[in-house]
Amino acid sequence: MKLWIAAAAIAVLSGASLAHAEVALSNAQQAKVRAGVLENLRDPQSARFGLMRARMEGGVLWVCGTVNAKNAYGGYTGFLPGGAYMGRLTASGFIVDEMGPRALGARCAALGVMVR
Repeated sequence: MKLWIAAAAIAVLSGASLAHAEVALSNAQQAKVRAGVLENLRDPQSARFGLMRARMEGGVLWVCGTVNAKNAYGGYTGFLPGGAYMGRLTASGFIVDEMGPRALGARCAALGVMVR
């Protein structure tokens, strides 16, 4: 009986850690993320993408990453912190929830996805 309880506890704990495991994005998924981010930029043609990381939480694929693009003044924002983004990847595309420095402190940090 004790062995069964121990095995069940290990299964639950390992399942909990797998629920937030980092997910490797396919090329098609990365393209959706890029397209979603580009829609939110002032000068999408200037965009240079950096890191892109994803984790699954509660059936939602959260993606955090960096992009360096021109701002309203014509200067590049830099990859961090101004060029950070966070959002959800869905079947229809990428939904940007946050851009800029606040993206790093939001779901990205909560999920342990540190974009550096």
